[in-house]
Amino acid sequence: MRAVPRPDTASSVPTLYTTEQVARLFDIKPDRLRYWAHSGFIVPSGRSGGRPAYTFRDLVAVKVACALLAQGMGVRRVRGCLDALRVKLPAADRDLASARIRVVEGHLVVDDGKGPFDPRTGQGVLDFRVDGLRAQTAEVVELRAADAAEDDESAYAAFERGLRLEQTDPEAARAAYRRAVEIDPYFAAAWTNLGSLEAELGDLDAARDCFERAIEADPDQPEARMNLAELALRSGDADVAIFGYRQVLATSPEHYEAHYGLARALLSVGGRAQAAAHLERFVRAAERAGVANEQVAAARRVLQRLREGPKLRPRP
Repeated sequence: MRAVPRPDTASSVPTLYTTEQVARLFDIKPDRLRYWAHSGFIVPSGRSGGRPAYTFRDLVAVKVACALLAQGMGVRRVRGCLDALRVKLPAADRDLASARIRVVEGHLVVDDGKGPFDPRTGQGVLDFRVDGLRAQTAEVVELRAADAAEDDESAYAAFERGLRLEQTDPEAARAAYRRAVEIDPYFAAAWTNLGSLEAELGDLDAARDCFERAIEADPDQPEARMNLAELALRSGDADVAIFGYRQVLATSPEHYEAHYGLARALLSVGGRAQAAAHLERFVRAAERAGVANEQVAAARRVLQRLREGPKLRPRP
């Protein structure tokens, strides 16, 4: 009698998945996945035919992210949970398929078959077996491509069109970004770029609204906070500008443009010593980033004048 091989679900479905397949699996727009990849939130770790592709481990990350975001957890905390999961989950797909992921009394718990562990504190309601996701994946991958038909233009395509048009046709670029956020209201990068164009075209109120929408969609995006701080500084509201720049530096301490903006805001209220400290950090960070432009040269000149002033000694 010959042995009959046991069904192996790991071999019944492909090991790599396209953006469209993952979007169908979790009932989210492909543009959301593209934006997550663009922003570094969840980046496909495989490649197929020279293009990025999702591994099964990536699918687990998408599943966890969708569940936690749906429960109201902030993007920053979800990002932390995903970072912990990537380290703690079993490396092999066969071992991964036996894992169970859930939230118990506010703790994100992963049971890999050897006992539960808590990769990072979390909140929400999450309880699924990874082998169930494997079976669900097999069903979705078998759907016909016609079932995944997308709009004539996706939000990401509209966003890229806006990028191409910014230098040659700002009005057309603004229309493209508006189209992008119409398709996907949570496209933070599109909101930020739209706000920048609104400011350049003179509609500062619309610009503020766009930057605030960008922050709502992605609280970790520094560009929108930077732009809001710049608008406040232009309007003479130095306190709001200082608060905004410091918010950026709290999460991105080496953001040299935030150091430069904060120094300008501090100078406007007489904070010469603090301004000098941030100008020094701006120059050092810009040099590390390989930036050498007129802004850096101007910062050096201002810093020199501040050091030579009667109330400020040079820093050692």
